Amino acid sequence: MIYIYMLLTILLVSCNETRTTEVKEINIDVNNISLEPAFTDYKIINLELTEESALNDLTKVVFGKDRIFVLCMGNPVPFIFDKDGKFLSKLNVGRGPGDIIFCSDIQVKNDTLLVIDNYRKIKAYSLNGEYYKDMYSLSNPIFSFLPCDNGVLLLDPNHSKRSDWTLSFLSNDGLLTGVIKKDEHVKDIAYLGYEQLKEKVFSWPFSDTIYSVDIKNGEINPQIIIDFNGLFINNKEFGDDYKRNPDCMSMQNDKYVSWISDVVVDDENIFFSYLKDKRYFVKYKNGKSIVTASFLPNFPEMKNKAIGAIGNDLIFSYQPYEFNSETEMLDSGLTINNENEESNPFLVIVNPFD
Repeated sequence: MIYIYMLLTILLVSCNETRTTEVKEINIDVNNISLEPAFTDYKIINLELTEESALNDLTKVVFGKDRIFVLCMGNPVPFIFDKDGKFLSKLNVGRGPGDIIFCSDIQVKNDTLLVIDNYRKIKAYSLNGEYYKDMYSLSNPIFSFLPCDNGVLLLDPNHSKRSDWTLSFLSNDGLLTGVIKKDEHVKDIAYLGYEQLKEKVFSWPFSDTIYSVDIKNGEINPQIIIDFNGLFINNKEFGDDYKRNPDCMSMQNDKYVSWISDVVVDDENIFFSYLKDKRYFVKYKNGKSIVTASFLPNFPEMKNKAIGAIGNDLIFSYQPYEFNSETEMLDSGLTINNENEESNPFLVIVNPFD
């Protein structure tokens, strides 16, 4: 079955109401791959390496005024850089007031840094890292979140066995409402839900549907269905495969198309990526789709999805070692502003529609 969540294509799901809406359908030919790069122009931001700011695999980046906030896999606490990548500080790890135990997601709203800590609390800080207060306490563990004007959207990428909802809404009055229900076939398969829930769109690995997000009232609107001609992941089949071989969770193979990410919707123009044997990028413009695995001219393959967004700009990252040689880095126009032999990952900011 191609349309796993077809029922949702005729409904607008919100914390308050349900009403019909129009949903666009896009057909993708995964066998027609262009050699043209997905992007041509880019901006590089080097993140300063100090004794306190050593980073490995970046998982989330958000911007706030003249600050860059960074999360990485190996040291899950927010690091703070200035707009040019100079390291300023990081939040304190500990169990005291304002300390962080384990941070899985960060957001900036109204000049305030919001941090989810230990899956159970959303804490508020100034853009310089000073602790304000605990904003929300959560009854079930939550991996990722999106602040709205009247509450917060909460993403559970199957980390909690006690919740039946992939996406929930917690109002400022403390009312918790289910928005998108977990699929029975894959609800026990946990995944890392970094940067799936964004200010305008929501997508996740087990759905071929892209949802629009209205942060004014927490509404989730099924907006686009991607038809991969029967190759998109079938939840029952994948669930059965996972029980036989948990290694298939990588979802990077020739059998399935999965994990729609990096979504940007600008009027009728649509951009996103997906996984098959590698990561592919799709530009949909004037009713036509272009699919490519090439990221930027002279750049190595981009294996990971974007780690952040600024408006329609997407933020990706590379490790310097991913480039084969110093010559390749020079050909790509890269300079690493650090005298040490090792360097932090650097940010690559691109716009799909430039």
